[in-house]
Amino acid sequence: MKLKIKQLLILLVLISLSFQVYSNPLVISTRFINKWNAKIPKSILTKKLANLSFKELQSYLSKAERIDFLLEKAYIEGRINPAYMYALRLKYSKIPNGDKFLFMCLKDKRCNLLTFSEQADTWLYQYFIQKLSFIPSKYELEKKIIADFVERFTIKFFEKNGWKCLSGKYRGDNGFDGLCVKTNFLGKIQDVLILESKANNSQLIKTSNGKQMSTSWVISILKSLKNQEDANKNWLEKLIFGNKYQDILRLVEQGKYRRRLIRIKSTKQGLDIEMYSVRSKGYSDISVELKNHIKANLIKPRTKQDKYIKSIVEEALEETLEKYQ
Repeated sequence: MKLKIKQLLILLVLISLSFQVYSNPLVISTRFINKWNAKIPKSILTKKLANLSFKELQSYLSKAERIDFLLEKAYIEGRINPAYMYALRLKYSKIPNGDKFLFMCLKDKRCNLLTFSEQADTWLYQYFIQKLSFIPSKYELEKKIIADFVERFTIKFFEKNGWKCLSGKYRGDNGFDGLCVKTNFLGKIQDVLILESKANNSQLIKTSNGKQMSTSWVISILKSLKNQEDANKNWLEKLIFGNKYQDILRLVEQGKYRRRLIRIKSTKQGLDIEMYSVRSKGYSDISVELKNHIKANLIKPRTKQDKYIKSIVEEALEETLEKYQ
């Protein structure tokens, strides 16, 4: 009996040692290099994911090989659990441009490979990965490029519906996503519309001046815009032209304005657009109410609405691409 226990303990020790050897990064790295050495120069093999370029991989590997290579490289660098390797390989192999999206996600340490695969297989993400002359990180795509497109689309949508949109930005990119007005025949501002656009599941945030779109937040931005315009005009220009932001501020302080939150989500067929009316909930908070919900098929636009939305989308996409190419 004692002999059997000893044998069992020795066996367990041997298993433990073999597991440690197999999971040793040095051993894994050696196996990885031996596997890919015949296809890729060692100078590329030994690079960290952060320093790799997609063009380097594209020159030597097929799409399926690029996905395998990237997943194995990510495992070596501790980016993924080996238990998910098969599922990830399957997911990204099925997605058009899946190798590019996998590369994009691995470039951003905040990116969840499993959940990002669902977003990658949608119309808007596929559009940008095909049209951009570079592969951005997930963060850069969502927080800059897609956010920029959503803002441009929102402004164009309301401009085509009779609004004139002014610059709502100060000190760089601070301010409103959209500030639109309607005037009478003398050019006097009579109606004001404040726009805030959000992509996918982005939320309105709390600021030092209250929640986005709240009365306090709107007034604080208009004051900054008014001060910026005052600083950019001489006394004669102020006398002749006045300050349009002062006129807008006056209307807002009287409660004579409207607010709209536009949320745009990318779907497999196109875009899901939700338009919310925003109301004050006290001075620094808000409540929202869904007013319009548009599901636009941009792959096969059949209805008049689909075609109308597609025409606006194409204009906004073209301007966005011009900025980032």
